[in-house]
Amino acid sequence: MTNMPDPPPFPGIKSNVSSSFTIKFPEIYSLGYRWKGSRMSIQLGTEFVRYSCLKSIRVDAGPDSFLIPEIEKNWKDVWTHSAGLQYWINSRCDIAAGIGFVESPVPDNTFDPLLPDANRFIYTIGTTIRTKSGTISFFYMYNQFEKRNIQQGRFTDGIYKSSGSFIGCGYTADI
Repeated sequence: MTNMPDPPPFPGIKSNVSSSFTIKFPEIYSLGYRWKGSRMSIQLGTEFVRYSCLKSIRVDAGPDSFLIPEIEKNWKDVWTHSAGLQYWINSRCDIAAGIGFVESPVPDNTFDPLLPDANRFIYTIGTTIRTKSGTISFFYMYNQFEKRNIQQGRFTDGIYKSSGSFIGCGYTADI
């Protein structure tokens, strides 16, 4: 039934309160290499991301904060790796393709279906076209997440499988 009213709040507890939380952004260390030939380039990259800074999230809801438990995360540090190839068809058009591997920072014991993260491979392809007035770019990216079997003794236990496709375009004007 969708027309049921919200239940009344507990006595003395507001149903709407302002809240906030802070998440520390991880340090990221990157290393890359690019070889450029006359019509082609090859790029290699790796990153080390210090997600271990995210141990937990504490929500500040003023006097009602005691009602919101601290959200344990215990994320781990991870590596990402990527490789790409760019080929210039002519002076106005190129095509590019790449592959990447992204390790998940989320351990099984703090896995949450709201963010069903897993190790993944990323595949990309795209093109750039240069015009007299600017540059037009198009790309397609496919994310293939590894299966994740979560057994925490909770109702969210199960095998998680996912993938995602992204299409994009952009225009940069020469001013």
